[in-house]
Amino acid sequence: MSRPVLNPALLQNGMEAWDAFLRDFLAALATAPLPVVEYADFASLPAAGSFDRCLAATVSPAKLWFSQGGVWKEVSLVP
Repeated sequence: MSRPVLNPALLQNGMEAWDAFLRDFLAALATAPLPVVEYADFASLPAAGSFDRCLAATVSPAKLWFSQGGVWKEVSLVP
């Protein structure tokens, strides 16, 4: 599933104060990278079953991990 395309410009300011906040928040999500939680090493990662379909990074070694059900799988950027 690809990242959804959000167009914050389509949101118009209405009479509610939260409209501008929501527009700005969606603009930040659509145009900025998303943060990934860092852990010291693989042993420090939380239980994968509790974080299904989530990303985590380890500092040593510098790797990205994806939780697939009950296990953490290393993300390989080069096939």
